[in-house]
Parts: sequence; C-alpha cells; structure tokens
Amino acid sequence: MAERRGANLLASAAAGDEVAFQHIIDTHHEDLRRVCQAISGDHAIADDATQAAWLVAWKKLHKVRGPEQLRPWLMSVAVNEAKKLMSKRKRRAQIESDADASAEPGGTDPAT
Repeated sequence: MAERRGANLLASAAAGDEVAFQHIIDTHHEDLRRVCQAISGDHAIADDATQAAWLVAWKKLHKVRGPEQLRPWLMSVAVNEAKKLMSKRKRRAQIESDADASAEPGGTDPAT
C-alpha cells in the first residue's frame, strides 16, 4: 500500500503536480540540507545547494525509476550541487586572490 502510494506520488510529481512535489520536498528537504552542510561546511552554500538541488529535481524527476530510488537520487543531486557551488566559490576566490596580488607593488604586471 505504502509502495503504491509512493509510486503514485512520484508519478504525479514527475508529471508536474506541484502539491505532490511539495510533499516530496516536505519529506526530504532537511536531509538534503544536512548532506549539503556536511559536504560544504558552510550554511550559505548548503542553503544554495539545497535550493539548486530542488530545481534539478523538479526538472528531472521523471528520470527516477521508482519510489525506492527517490531518496538516493535526491541525495546524489544535492551532493553534486554542493560540490559545484564549492568549486565555483574556490575558483572565484582564486581569481580574486590573483587580482589582489596583481594590484600590490611587485605583484603580477597586468601587461603580461
């Protein structure tokens, strides 16, 4: 019975049912946020990654084959989003660091 209800919920959400999708969010949001926090160690990145994961989930939920795969799939999406955001932050910090170094006397010559 519960498995059938889960399959119906997943199918409805994948078909665009916002109420069904909201139920999925209500069920899994805190777990996704905790995983993003564990990966990033940063509350802001965790929040942004969780939101990004839900956007991916909304667009690609139809790829989940069954309700038993939903939670692991959501977790993998969240992990990937957290890693992406961390990578972007690291690149941005490196660019800013390079720009700061070139502004210092004796830093990198902008003409080169």
